[in-house]
Amino acid sequence: MAKKKPSTLPYGPVYVTAGPQKGRIGIYDEEDDEPLKVKHGIVYFADFGISPYYYSIPLKFLAEPTTAALMKRREELQGILTSYRRDYLEGKDRVPYLEELHLVEGVLAERMFTARLTASSTSAQIFLSYSSRDKQFVRWLAVDLRNHGHRVWLDEWEVLVGESIPRRIAHGLDQSDFVAVVLSKHAVESH
Repeated sequence: MAKKKPSTLPYGPVYVTAGPQKGRIGIYDEEDDEPLKVKHGIVYFADFGISPYYYSIPLKFLAEPTTAALMKRREELQGILTSYRRDYLEGKDRVPYLEELHLVEGVLAERMFTARLTASSTSAQIFLSYSSRDKQFVRWLAVDLRNHGHRVWLDEWEVLVGESIPRRIAHGLDQSDFVAVVLSKHAVESH
């Protein structure tokens, strides 16, 4: 669900991989005392300045979140906050869940915006081939690939209304350096 933690974790969004806060998405802020010797990080589960509460979490439990991890947490938070889950929230404050949902939505929006509007001109282009039933997964994959500096050809990003779909796909294939096939059960069953 999350990328392997780099040797130095950058400030910003993190996914908690273990411990009492496992599965949550937060904002990492390094502790101030001797940064090279710090074994814990300060994590807020809301945007900076929104919540006064933070947690000290071991760095080994923090990783950069993938788009899939962000989407999964968004769905979990929406499920918790729905009026049908009153039993789950009984006696609990809704505000921390709302704050975390706001954070996750913001990180996702920024990630999607960055992926759609930036592309490296020096990297190889990857054509994504997939079953339409896997569209959500492929979007997450495309966003993560773009955010890691790859150029991605994804039909919904490249084919405009009124254009010839077969012609645009053929052009995309011709211009791509690699074809990545999302070989799922749906793709195998697809004609």
